[in-house]
Amino acid sequence: MHKNFAKIEILDTGDIYSPVFNDIYFSPAGGYMESLHVFAEPNNIPQKFFSNEITNIFEAGFGTGLNFLLTLKLFLQFAPKSASLDYTSFEKYPISPEQMEKIHNFFIFLRHESISFLKSYSKIDFNKNFTQFSFYNKRVSLNIIFDDLTEVKKYLPGKFFHAWYLDGFNPKENPEMWSESFFEFMGKNSFDNATFSTFSAAGFIKRGLLKSGFQVEKIKGFNRKREMLKGYKTKCLDKIF
Repeated sequence: MHKNFAKIEILDTGDIYSPVFNDIYFSPAGGYMESLHVFAEPNNIPQKFFSNEITNIFEAGFGTGLNFLLTLKLFLQFAPKSASLDYTSFEKYPISPEQMEKIHNFFIFLRHESISFLKSYSKIDFNKNFTQFSFYNKRVSLNIIFDDLTEVKKYLPGKFFHAWYLDGFNPKENPEMWSESFFEFMGKNSFDNATFSTFSAAGFIKRGLLKSGFQVEKIKGFNRKREMLKGYKTKCLDKIF
């Protein structure tokens, strides 16, 4: 079955809008700075590259690839030569290669990283649910899973992560992504002191993360967003499903 591509509108301002979820993929005030504020900084990404031989990062909602490109840029800037990055992302509605290329024209601060990514993205077989790329002499692995996040346990049994980017659309428009089952998966598949961050500050998300063994803190959101959540794993839950 052919993969359902995301229905998006690319506006002249650079805003990438989803009419299905009535939400934008990133802030019109600046996607690069938003990604830095919401995901890279709260998860202490550069420090993780020094602390781990292989840093495993999970992203819920690949979208335009912005978070991956920023993480890749930080890896190339800060990671020791011996370090590796393994980045895994779920995306139920992938953006078509043609629209992805148009969107990346707006990523002026990520041009170098974008070129390598787009070459691989254009070759994806979207009829398959799992695709994997390697970059920079196999120091960087990108795994994209084109399926519903509720299926995460099927694809990643026993895989652990150092950081979690929770980047789905507004929970009011996309409640299926923010499920108790997924929070449980996070709790059981986190390394000790694994971190997370999300643009959302919804109460049920905070409660779900607390129940799964995370310490949760509200911090200032990006631009006009009043609050967001970040935190780290505190409890050792049973890792066996």
